[in-house]
Amino acid sequence: TLASPVRIEKPAVAALGVLALATGALESVVTPTLPLLQRELDMSPAEGALLSIVLLITGALITPVAGKFGDRYGGKRVLIRLMAVVSVGGLVSSLAPNLPVLLLGQVLQGAMVGALPLSF
Repeated sequence: TLASPVRIEKPAVAALGVLALATGALESVVTPTLPLLQRELDMSPAEGALLSIVLLITGALITPVAGKFGDRYGGKRVLIRLMAVVSVGGLVSSLAPNLPVLLLGQVLQGAMVGALPLSF
């Protein structure tokens, strides 16, 4: 017998759309604020460049690991844990008093990039 195709409900599609928009926002939010961050946190241009790419580097490293864990433990479980990590990263970034703490927050938020392919 043929298995019936899996139907994706409208709320699930909407949630995936929100996730894609949030990922895009996280990737692009640092660049416009970089001059302000450099001035407020007394960062050099090299530190500013590091800050602008650390989220993408983390995402590139997390994506295959998240996929492997998703296959092993279930995509929904891993996705929920990744969203918790991203939320903590947002809190850390918003309260960062200096560059190392801000970098830590950005690294935690990089988990969002790994969550996007997992959601599909």
